[in-house]
Amino acid sequence: MRRTARSDRAAPRHRRRTHRLALGRLAVVLALVWLATWFGPAPADAHTNLRSAVPAPNSSTKGAPAQVQLHFGQPTVPDDRTHVSVLLPSGRDVARGAAVAGGFGVAQRLAETRVRGWYRVRYSVVFVDGHVGSGVFRFRVTTFDKAAPNHWKWVWIAAGGWGVYLAYVLLRHGRQLPALAPVTQPPPRE
Repeated sequence: MRRTARSDRAAPRHRRRTHRLALGRLAVVLALVWLATWFGPAPADAHTNLRSAVPAPNSSTKGAPAQVQLHFGQPTVPDDRTHVSVLLPSGRDVARGAAVAGGFGVAQRLAETRVRGWYRVRYSVVFVDGHVGSGVFRFRVTTFDKAAPNHWKWVWIAAGGWGVYLAYVLLRHGRQLPALAPVTQPPPRE
């Protein structure tokens, strides 16, 4: 009986030890996985990420831009697969012409529009190594400035005012102004 009582007491200690060893091994494996995730090699497509854009993703602008510029971490090449579309809130595409790729970026001209709201930019770009990167972002157009005032109206009003003043001076004081007095000719010499 003594043997069985001892073995019964020893069994929970043995289970606790193996349980601790298993937890310790699991903790080591999780720590190694975490280190490999943070300090391991970067994914192959890390350079296809959009580095910056004008207008910036999730930004607000005053007035619709004339073009969209995208900047990447790897040089782009002109290709038929390079495409940028800019969609209005209604879903209409305002991109005009083909996207221009060169250097580390792509530029896309846009049609003139006065629509407020969130614009969605979708792009597909070919990089130097031949792979295609794509993505989507959005920006918001909040307000539009008023049209520039017509300053020529004020120029003509000012010119008219000066013309009226000059006519008054000439009619009222014309003979008294020395510059406007008639010049007498000396008699001819014989």
